[in-house]
Amino acid sequence: MKKCVFCSVVKQNEPYHEVIYSDKKHLAFLDMYPSRHGHILVIPKKHTDFVLNLSEKEYLSLFKLSRKLAKHLKKIVKSKYIYIFVKGARVKHVHIHLIPTNKNRLGHLPRIKKITKKRLIKIGKTLRKSLKFRDKIN
Repeated sequence: MKKCVFCSVVKQNEPYHEVIYSDKKHLAFLDMYPSRHGHILVIPKKHTDFVLNLSEKEYLSLFKLSRKLAKHLKKIVKSKYIYIFVKGARVKHVHIHLIPTNKNRLGHLPRIKKITKKRLIKIGKTLRKSLKFRDKIN
């Protein structure tokens, strides 16, 4: 079985990921190969390979958190829109993409070359500072 990169991120075995939010069941971090600056990935900590394999409660809590993070992200990066979508073909661990944009249609989203650690830290610090919600997600 192939090693799951997101499970490694959860266990903090990956070399570097800028974590934006963490609780008992979820983790949100900046994508190291973002489509746009501020591109966030939101995952359940429990390995699940497909979004429909989540329980209803897990599904709802993951999307509820994603919505809250998207609202904060929109304000911070001053974008018109935040695309919220599930892909999951390449990495077999449920993950939601939050991608800021000013265009009203998705189109092709080329990846930015790997973002520098310094830039990730700066964006992450700004996002964490804005996250004033501490209410229970589940």
